[in-house]
Amino acid sequence: MTPPMKRDPICGMTVNPATALHAERDGETHFFCGDDCLQQFLNATAASQRAGPCVIVIFGASGDLTKRKLLPALCNLVAGGLLSEDFAIIGVGRTEWSGNDFRQQMREAIAEFATQKMDPALWTNIEQRMRYCSGSYTDPETYQRLSTMLEESNAKQHTSGNALFYLSVPPISFAPIAQQLHASGLLKEVPPVWRRLVIEKPFGHDLASARELNATLSASLAESQIFRIDHYLLVFRLGNSMIEPVWNRTFIDHVEITAAESIGIEGRAAFYETAGAFRDMMQTHMLMLLALITMEPPASLSGEAVRNEKAKLLEAIRIPKPEDVMRDTVRGQYGPGEIAGKPIDGYAEEPGVSLGSTVETFAAAKLWIDNWRWAGVPFYLRTGKRLA
Repeated sequence: MTPPMKRDPICGMTVNPATALHAERDGETHFFCGDDCLQQFLNATAASQRAGPCVIVIFGASGDLTKRKLLPALCNLVAGGLLSEDFAIIGVGRTEWSGNDFRQQMREAIAEFATQKMDPALWTNIEQRMRYCSGSYTDPETYQRLSTMLEESNAKQHTSGNALFYLSVPPISFAPIAQQLHASGLLKEVPPVWRRLVIEKPFGHDLASARELNATLSASLAESQIFRIDHYLLVFRLGNSMIEPVWNRTFIDHVEITAAESIGIEGRAAFYETAGAFRDMMQTHMLMLLALITMEPPASLSGEAVRNEKAKLLEAIRIPKPEDVMRDTVRGQYGPGEIAGKPIDGYAEEPGVSLGSTVETFAAAKLWIDNWRWAGVPFYLRTGKRLA
């Protein structure tokens, strides 16, 4: 039986629900004639779903990721009206900064890394909501000071007691921070107050450590409070009606995905010596990109539906045998040279790198996906520092 036709809520065109693009909002599925209407709908949906009041607590606030990615992203959210007017930002770090030091550092970071022109009045509004808590991540007194700051921010910025804890720290600090937050009562939820913990990749350095970390987190808070994320996102292919019909093994010989960075480790030797390119990029960013461009179209664009399709795709990746690893993977390390006419140290000469370190800064792999769409199509993934 042919399903009844549906009306595109943006342009009013009648569309066939069996083949039309679709998205969900408030439990209802809406259908669209094409990608333009779908994107207008999604943009309008996002604008109507402003986040509720909360304090955003960034652990590792003195680090590179906060300056380059997190703060510019938060500024964009404020500029786009997607954060509540009742918000605050608390940075937590081991660097001994005052609140004024933190605000000055973030002001300089925005001047260098902002992705759009910053309205001075907007920045003033953000800056006056920023505080800084210095201390060790394993010291209970750090969390006592943080608790006091949360209470003060709630009183001043009317954040309704809600808090989001973002762990932009080395993976070795994930478990201690979660345990300390739990012990100090900062993860306790008394509805309607909510508390969330956001964890950056990499999630463990192997399967055993990932399971151990998962057990630690589960002992400290509910699964619904945990968000394991990759800070890079992708607008993917599903809305492109021209590409989708030919996006398969019949029309594609091979696929190459390259993430070539011009920067080095940027003072992050302590982290990079425990990770390397495979753990830092390949198992996270690169596999995320691979999943998003190769997964089957989800039933809807809800987070759960997209996540399910990504999981199915990742399960279809062929697990390489030892002899395959020797043949189909490459590791390398950047040496000294020049970029834009300026001399650049090699990885081995970077401050904090262990003598004779063999940690890779370049990684490449050839993968196969064993499903109907991609059977027989090789995927070449490569990533590295000091390449572009």
